[in-house]
Amino acid sequence: MAGTQNPFVSRTMVPTPAEFFGREAQLARIWERLREMESTSIVGDRRVGKSSVLRYVATTGQNRLGENYRFVYLDHQHARLHDAASWVTFVLAELGADCECISKEGSEQRHNLHVFGDRLKKQKERGLRIVLCLDELERMFERNGEFDMKFFDHMRAEINARNCAFITATERRLDDLCAEGRMTPRFHSLFDVVELEGFSKEEAWCFVDAHRVKAKFSDDDYEFIGRHFEREPVKLQILCDWVVRNRYEQYGEEELLRRIREDWADAYGRAYAVTRTRGFLRKYGDMLWKKLMEFAKTFRISATSLW
Repeated sequence: MAGTQNPFVSRTMVPTPAEFFGREAQLARIWERLREMESTSIVGDRRVGKSSVLRYVATTGQNRLGENYRFVYLDHQHARLHDAASWVTFVLAELGADCECISKEGSEQRHNLHVFGDRLKKQKERGLRIVLCLDELERMFERNGEFDMKFFDHMRAEINARNCAFITATERRLDDLCAEGRMTPRFHSLFDVVELEGFSKEEAWCFVDAHRVKAKFSDDDYEFIGRHFEREPVKLQILCDWVVRNRYEQYGEEELLRRIREDWADAYGRAYAVTRTRGFLRKYGDMLWKKLMEFAKTFRISATSLW
């Protein structure tokens, strides 16, 4: 079909604010807390859209909250953030603050953190509000102890003093990471948790509708999408991508569905089943246990015999 554009080819985070959809309730909570310089932890399964939300906050936050806000986005997959000295240097450079005296020697961490705190304090005295958006935060624990308890102790102090606010994106809750000794005990207590799941049904259809003209969706396309509808952003994007591509490929429905499901599996990988199970247990585990205990009590079954 000549002239058709396919707006669904991307598999990365949403690149621009104009292409971002939904998440209004979660964003409202984040904006509300940032007005008071309070921190937020975004938690969700892999590929659910955490990075897109975090990037959206970082790129639109100043327009939303005021010129005195400064947002710094940190992707901890990047090599420039693999050690604490480089991390501090990057943040200060992004803020336009002096970072010349940051030492690259690992033994100078105390000095570097002191300098970092001093620079943040000066930014605050100038009336600026600093927000650090930490993506893939769990990657910090893969760096051979670069980001240790002293590092997180200091960050906790900076957050407490409202010299900065953190917005983090993780698969696991911060309280779980603290319990494992990855972070300072009760570091998580400074954060409100915003759990990210798939789109709501309304959000998902808004996403499809927004691309209807560009993708030239027909009524038959809409009917197919409706029958195989998915609320998870990446899966919905792949589904719509194949609807457009199949105008050229001309696969029958069975083969088309096979290829769509194959792409879903490739997008998430084998780790997906593990993260989904963990998310399910985190959300419903306590409720299931209570129901099990009620069942045991009703039928006078010993709790130990349930195992």
